[in-house]
Amino acid sequence: AWGRAATLLERAAVGAEWRVEEGEISLVVDRLRFLTRFGTALSLAKSGRFEVRRGRPAAAPPSSLAGAERYGVDLSLLRQSLRLTVAERLDRLDADVEFFRGLRFEAV
Repeated sequence: AWGRAATLLERAAVGAEWRVEEGEISLVVDRLRFLTRFGTALSLAKSGRFEVRRGRPAAAPPSSLAGAERYGVDLSLLRQSLRLTVAERLDRLDADVEFFRGLRFEAV
């Protein structure tokens, strides 16, 4: 392929296609399309900008909370706890620990 590149570039001014045929193998390159895409890619690389990906944007992964809610899990307690500040959550945790310590001593 590299050996043929020089030949193809020499014939660049002739026709809209580069065509090389050897036996059963032929290579056809649309010269205008190739040079346009190459020029665009080179320009984007030199300017520091990158080509925008084509097609639909990737779908966001499904939310675990939305899936749990669809399944029927009640998330109101979780949401209520997340509205609390860190200090309020720690106070609630300390109160729960004291409650469980009291249960152990009463059971003994």
